Amino acid sequence: MKIDFADQIFALVRLGKYDQALELCNKLLPSEPRRCDWLGMRAYVHRSAGDAVRAYIDLRNAIECSDDPRPHLSKLARWLLEDGAYVECRTAAEKLVSLDRTAGSKFFIDHGLMILAMASWKLGDINRAKQLLDEMEDAENMHFGGQLVSKSWLQAEISKL
Repeated sequence: MKIDFADQIFALVRLGKYDQALELCNKLLPSEPRRCDWLGMRAYVHRSAGDAVRAYIDLRNAIECSDDPRPHLSKLARWLLEDGAYVECRTAAEKLVSLDRTAGSKFFIDHGLMILAMASWKLGDINRAKQLLDEMEDAENMHFGGQLVSKSWLQAEISKL
C-alpha cells in the first residue's frame, strides 16, 4: 500500500496538528526529485498555522528550485491577493501568465488573468481589470476571502464603479 504523504499532511492541517504536519514536511524535504513540491506543501502548512513569513519564504524557495514554478507562482499570487499585497500580486500573476504562454499551455492563463484583474481592480485600475477579463477565454472561478469569485461577479462589481 502506497502512502500519500500529501493527503496525510492535509489531514493533519485540517485537524490543527500543524507541528506534526511540519515534522512530516521536514522529513520529506530531502527526498528528491519532489523537494520543491514539499517546500510548497510546507508553505501551505506554515500559512495554515498563521506563520505568513515562513510560508512566503518556503513558497519563494519552491518557485526558485522548481523546473515548473507555475503551480507555486499561482499559489503565491493568490496569497498575495488575499493578503492585500496587490502590486506584488500583479508581478507574480504576470510572470505566471507569461510562463504559461511561453510553455504553450493554457492551464494557468485564465487563473492568472483573473488574479491580475482582481489586483488591478483593488488598485483602482478599472480599465486594466476590464481588459484582463476580456482576455479570459473561460469563466474562471476561484476562492478569494472565503467566497467563490467568478468572472461574471467581478465584471458586475467593476460595472458598479
